[in-house]
Amino acid sequence: MGKTGWVTSRRPRMVNSGVYYGLSLSTSNLGGNPYLNFVISGAVELPGLALATILLDRVGRRIPLAAFLGLGGLCLVSTIFVPKGE
Repeated sequence: MGKTGWVTSRRPRMVNSGVYYGLSLSTSNLGGNPYLNFVISGAVELPGLALATILLDRVGRRIPLAAFLGLGGLCLVSTIFVPKGE
């Protein structure tokens, strides 16, 4: 595998893992009960895992990966328009 193969296969995986663990570990920074936030973030994992398994089996990897990365990017950009609470 040449340099281009490493860039296209390893770097996105490293970035996805970093973002996933960063978001998972920052649930204590959300407002409200930190224990409830932790339980909710853990409960979201189950349907996500089931959906990922089904999509990978039926569609493949490329289309769901591109779709969910795009959706995640749009969600992150949309946080610009959320007003700050006081």
